[in-house]
Amino acid sequence: DSLFVPFERLGQEKGTIQGAGTGLTIAKSLIEAMGGKITFEATKGGGSTFHVDLPRAESAGAVTAA
Repeated sequence: DSLFVPFERLGQEKGTIQGAGTGLTIAKSLIEAMGGKITFEATKGGGSTFHVDLPRAESAGAVTAA
């Protein structure tokens, strides 16, 4: 539940891996701003897989000039 919370390091605050705990929060904000979503699958001790779904962009020919 707290994976995308800013500055949350999920118990790794004193570990050897550096970071502020903001990367996934920023990624989620950008993905959602583009109309997409981010999900993940995690295995304890085995790592995580993240999935990003973004809406298909309109083709350049569909854009009209004002």
